Amino acid sequence: MDDTRPLTDGERASLGDQLAAAGRFVADYGSSRHPDGLDAVDHAWASWLDRQVVDPQDPDAVIAAVGAAFGRALVADVPGLDWAIAPSGAETEPAPDGAGELAVAGSVGGNTVVVYLESFVAKRYHARTATFLVEAAAEIAAEVERLRRTP
Repeated sequence: MDDTRPLTDGERASLGDQLAAAGRFVADYGSSRHPDGLDAVDHAWASWLDRQVVDPQDPDAVIAAVGAAFGRALVADVPGLDWAIAPSGAETEPAPDGAGELAVAGSVGGNTVVVYLESFVAKRYHARTATFLVEAAAEIAAEVERLRRTP
């Protein structure tokens, strides 16, 4: 893809740490009615976001973990998307090793699709959106499928 690059071994290790943190997050804030998968992360996010009102914490670690869990679901469920590092902010050149944002990306029907995971989640944090992961994953999957079928 144009501006993205594959993850380095160190970035893959960091991703593993973020996914483990997502598992702990679901264990801490989730519910037995939503035991696993993206639905469980969505439920835990809503619970955690509600608690942020009375007991605010630095959201960065949670945003990174939830972004990684969202990415894992997209990579697993949307053919053509894979892990990548994409330029962040105003960068227009390919991200050098160690720079950029964790993303999922793919070339679909002649189009480049990039989902900036932490930015995606951070926007929902700032908007105080309680649940969005399951719905957003379905919308992204539908859009990728539409692009795949478009000549």
